[in-house]
Amino acid sequence: MTTLAEAVAKVQAELANPHFDSKNPYFNSGYASLKSVRDTVIPALAKEGVAVFQELTSSPESGGVYCTTHLRKGDQSLSFGPLLIPAAKNDAHSYGSACTYARRYSLMAVAGVVGDPDDDGNAAKDADSGDVQARQATIEADPSPEVAKAVKAAEKELSLCVNSPQLRQVWGKLGKEVRKAIGEDGLGKHKARIQGVPF
Repeated sequence: MTTLAEAVAKVQAELANPHFDSKNPYFNSGYASLKSVRDTVIPALAKEGVAVFQELTSSPESGGVYCTTHLRKGDQSLSFGPLLIPAAKNDAHSYGSACTYARRYSLMAVAGVVGDPDDDGNAAKDADSGDVQARQATIEADPSPEVAKAVKAAEKELSLCVNSPQLRQVWGKLGKEVRKAIGEDGLGKHKARIQGVPF
């Protein structure tokens, strides 16, 4: 029987990066969701007899979630972590998003695969006390309930606009995150409706 380390090394040598199946509307970039990472990594490890367990622990003191990934094969085991991911708010959604983010990054690190575009460290360099990581964790379930609710209200308000000046006024007062979630295509549909042009 191969050792756990040999089995993991074999998997890492053969694995391709997971498919970028999701879109981040805030940073306008693609990334591999937890589902894509899981579907890429877990079957490859299981084929070599390696089981994966991810332990999640909330941390009220640090306002986030710790994730430790354990690999086991026979009576051999390896543990990686814990990885701390901050939660943007003290609510269920934020902690759930932080859990997803932590599991995804921890699993990618263990398998040696890449699931995000390489920005040459700019996001980390520009982060202020972890704001970028916390924001990313919050929008993992794209979009957040708060943004989704705001988008729904904005769409209703935009649909009531009857001329271009009114549309510009409503669009201008929307928050940046809501405008990004709706996108230029969404705004274009309202422009076309007002102008009577098929979109």
